Amino acid sequence: MRRYIEANTVPKSVGAGRVLMHNPVEHSRNTPCGMNGFRAWTDDKPLEGFQPCRCGWSGLPHYSQIPDYECEPA
Repeated sequence: MRRYIEANTVPKSVGAGRVLMHNPVEHSRNTPCGMNGFRAWTDDKPLEGFQPCRCGWSGLPHYSQIPDYECEPA
């Protein structure tokens, strides 16, 4: 069950049994959800094709379709 992260926020934690994911929109380490089309959500498992992401967004472990993306300067 997908749960979107609230607009204008950056998550500080992820609920037990949930994984954090984001879409492939340019972002910085502190980009809030909703800015320039950037979206993030949690679910009980990563979507097909999503891999552990190393971009550093939110400071939390998360997944994306672009695991080698480097965050834009803040």
